[in-house]
Amino acid sequence: MKLTGRSLIWPSGIRSGHQTDRLYLSGHRLTELPERIRELTELRDLEIFEQDLYQLPEGLFELSKLERLRIMTADLESLPAFIGKLKNLRELSISCGSSDRPAPGWRPKPKEEIGLDRIPPEIGELKQLEQLTIQYSSIQELPAELEKLKNLRSLDLGSSMVKQKPDFLSRMHKLESIHLSQQAF
Repeated sequence: MKLTGRSLIWPSGIRSGHQTDRLYLSGHRLTELPERIRELTELRDLEIFEQDLYQLPEGLFELSKLERLRIMTADLESLPAFIGKLKNLRELSISCGSSDRPAPGWRPKPKEEIGLDRIPPEIGELKQLEQLTIQYSSIQELPAELEKLKNLRSLDLGSSMVKQKPDFLSRMHKLESIHLSQQAF
């Protein structure tokens, strides 16, 4: 796989069902991921560090073997409901306010202006999820469906806008670490 300009190009040797199990994308000035990402059917670990990536394609959520998804961007508009399709996901980490090429004077937009303002209820379908991290977001409330995550051990919503810890978190017996803060980085 290679990048030309802002497009992801699959070399002729890579076909549907290719055996790549890890992919790291960074510094290619991507504004979108191609729907063809769904062809990486063996992908288990995906890390994306692209500050101009604002949306996630539906094809990403067809990667049924994905166990680890890490996204670092300046501003993710939303976490789609399709997240519930990633049944094998063990780690989900999203960091907004990130830059892979900070210029002098670059600053993230205020977190109140970050598009990621909610966690969809479909998050509760990720029964294997052990670690959920969402940094620098405008999220104010946690969905009650988080309580369905019986394997969740770590919840980190640092630099979010969550004002109080929901009662249901105390009923999550495997949850070892909870970090909710409103402070910026």
